[in-house]
Amino acid sequence: LAVTLEELLDRYAVQEKTSLADLEPNFNAAMGLEYDFFDKQPGVDYATPCISPRAFAVDYDQTLTESDTSAVISELATSTLPTEGERGRRKDAWDALAASFYQRYEEKVSSLLPKECFPAYNPAALRQFFEEMAVFDKESLVPVQEGGFLAGLTPAALRAAGPSVPLQRSSLATLSLSGSSGASLHVISVNWSKDLIHASLHGAPPFSLASPSLVFE
Repeated sequence: LAVTLEELLDRYAVQEKTSLADLEPNFNAAMGLEYDFFDKQPGVDYATPCISPRAFAVDYDQTLTESDTSAVISELATSTLPTEGERGRRKDAWDALAASFYQRYEEKVSSLLPKECFPAYNPAALRQFFEEMAVFDKESLVPVQEGGFLAGLTPAALRAAGPSVPLQRSSLATLSLSGSSGASLHVISVNWSKDLIHASLHGAPPFSLASPSLVFE
């Protein structure tokens, strides 16, 4: 079922040339169907894992969380501005910057993907793809810094906002189950704030976090 849904979504995205924003509702609906499918299987005891992995790694945004959390950071920074007019202008500027980023992101990924599938696993091509995307990501941060979009943000504000981040159902239970099996837990994210991530997952067992980290002056 999961493979069929993914193939249909991939085909739809290519044929209709849809944007990520247009594809997201369909993707979320497909994932909801997949969750429901497994939830309704009779005789499955989720408290008893059938495998004993040594490591469990999971993405943060839209895997553990219900939605992308980068907006939380910008909204916190915007809320520190003194007037409603300033907050409105900052929000409009951020929305325009985000729209430009996603458009450039799609164009960059499309330019790097091969026109035809490789006949076998190609680690050199995969490494080149990630190296090119790393350069793109770093360049994308320049307008955020130069525009002062995160001015006024504090670690305390990020930690306070963490518990209000909506998590996917059973995400903490899944982390706890994996931790109880003896597996080392790893959370991976492109979110800019380690403080926000740790605070949002305050009920999880200890985990290693691989993510960027804001530098406060």
